[in-house]
Amino acid sequence: MMVHLFGAKSSPACASYALRKVADDNETHASQETLETVRDSFYVDDCLKSVDDVDVAIRLVKELDLLLKNGGFHLSKYVSNCRSLLSEICESDLSPTTVNLDFDRLPVNKTLGVFWNTDSDNFEIKISLKQKPATRRGILSMTSQIFDPFGLVQPHALPV
Repeated sequence: MMVHLFGAKSSPACASYALRKVADDNETHASQETLETVRDSFYVDDCLKSVDDVDVAIRLVKELDLLLKNGGFHLSKYVSNCRSLLSEICESDLSPTTVNLDFDRLPVNKTLGVFWNTDSDNFEIKISLKQKPATRRGILSMTSQIFDPFGLVQPHALPV
């Protein structure tokens, strides 16, 4: 099979398998850090990676592009809190919020359902709750509306 339909229930598992297969098939052609990034930092089709050095980030982006092109993938929608890294990436591969960027202020992007303020390098949680009655069921319903994949808000949602 050469193509898999996006949106099927099996799509996340197929995407993860395909990425790992590319890493396994190209172990001799990429650095260990690049291979680990493909294996550990992708969440379906999003890659979240943090490094301490700009030069390492630039090298990693170039190696990831090359490695994944070998598997038929094209990385796009890059976002970073580092202006010098963004200037190294082709404009067509940047996130739409980053194209024609005003370099005085970096944009806020949604990353795995959480807003990432790239300028201040902070996560922002935006909550909009539908009011429910002040019953046990209503309170549970309201707290269940909060999307909190990292578990940052839950300790504050129901104070003891």
